[in-house]
Amino acid sequence: MREITINVTGMHCASCGILIDDVMLDVDGVQSSVTDTKSGVCRVAASDAVDDAALLAAVAEAGYAGVIA
Repeated sequence: MREITINVTGMHCASCGILIDDVMLDVDGVQSSVTDTKSGVCRVAASDAVDDAALLAAVAEAGYAGVIA
């Protein structure tokens, strides 16, 4: 298990953070996701097998931009 920090841009409200968490949890191997909209940071706990590109693709699918910190 590892923790991945993603800097997310384009979030404006708490609903944005909930949406990011929802798409993260849809990625196979993700155990938890906590997004802080004020700081623009999403912290994901995932298995070692989860590819960073899959996480960034999920962020993009939700309509935001993300960069692994």
